[in-house]
Amino acid sequence: MVLRMESRETLIEYFNSLVKGLKKALYEQRGEGARFRTYLVGRDFFAGKIRELVKDTDDWNTILEKIGKYLKDLGLVTDLSYNVGPVGEFEGLIVGRAVKVNVKGCIHRRIDEELMEKKVPPYTLCPVANILIYIADEVKNKGVPASELILAEMGKEGCELTVTIFEELPTLKESTQQKEQGK
Repeated sequence: MVLRMESRETLIEYFNSLVKGLKKALYEQRGEGARFRTYLVGRDFFAGKIRELVKDTDDWNTILEKIGKYLKDLGLVTDLSYNVGPVGEFEGLIVGRAVKVNVKGCIHRRIDEELMEKKVPPYTLCPVANILIYIADEVKNKGVPASELILAEMGKEGCELTVTIFEELPTLKESTQQKEQGK
């Protein structure tokens, strides 16, 4: 017997049910620890495309602008806005960036709303957060983990994500030299 999908919507509904079931099973198995397992999900799909988009810049505003356009063109989100600011200090030096992203119209929204009713948090699989973590860890830091999803909240209009991106900490010697030079 051959099963034929009647429409694109039916096919999407089918895949959404698979993703929802997998997210729920992972959360039930790992609990809060699921967030540390799912940041790798989706990297295979985005790896080459994203790497090419951002390889020539280290400016996070430019990176987020390019990523936002790419995700909108792909149809994964309808809008992506962002704010980049400093986070943390070590001996008076800024050691990282807080990237705050507001996402509207994400195709994962319906799945996450249904899972939230079952007390499964939205961070168990967020494609936008996973892309940002991929860029920070793999593209910009050449495989050295340097980021973490701090916050993923669903609101009426969309989701708010906060990802910290840590830069290399200065050594005590470098820090002391800069402090002595008045920097």
